[in-house]
Amino acid sequence: MITQSEIATEKIRDQIVRGDVAPGTHLQENPLSQQLGMSRTPIRTALSSLAQEGLLEYVAKRGYRVKEFTVNEIVDAYYVRATLEGMACRLVAEKGLDRWTRNKLSKCVEEGEIITAKAAEDDFDGPAWRRMNNTFHRTIVEAAESPFLKRQIDQIVFIPLATLFVVANWGGRVNAENIGRAQVDHINILDALERGESSRAEARMREHLENTARLIRDYYERSQEMDEATEDLSVA
Repeated sequence: MITQSEIATEKIRDQIVRGDVAPGTHLQENPLSQQLGMSRTPIRTALSSLAQEGLLEYVAKRGYRVKEFTVNEIVDAYYVRATLEGMACRLVAEKGLDRWTRNKLSKCVEEGEIITAKAAEDDFDGPAWRRMNNTFHRTIVEAAESPFLKRQIDQIVFIPLATLFVVANWGGRVNAENIGRAQVDHINILDALERGESSRAEARMREHLENTARLIRDYYERSQEMDEATEDLSVA
């Protein structure tokens, strides 16, 4: 059964990811407790968890605030992650995909089909996609059975995964094409793993994550252009 702290963590995370809470904003336990309708204890646990994920940072005597990252930091993290998870795919393909891992990844792909179909109809379930996407990537990393590789990925994985949901949305509306492309990538990665094609599996994973890095850069540049256009209109 999901706990109150887990519910709080997911809801606060979603607010940060959607951009409802701006970077640098201080998060206080009392307002969040009232907003989410729960006691301060699960809120406190949620804030601590999000700090461990890298989305929040603790400031002495001020509490937690939403961490600020430059677009270059996020994009760089994605390219590093692409290389590391590509290596994980190669290891899994070389040693062979066991039944448990195959079933878990197949279930993720099936869930992804349902989510992308709804996204095409303007009914995107962000939390469901995040859970599925996290499970897909985490399952591959764990199946590689490389503790060192897993530790390296754990150090950078949270920020890029969260940013993906900003990229998935343009002006508050879901970009179904981006979600659909990510789903096709998952299908191709699983196919390469099932066939034991290590080089292809590695390449598909790297391409998948590098494409997301490019989407992040593109999203940032578009946002900058929109801000500049707004400033021009205000002057005119």
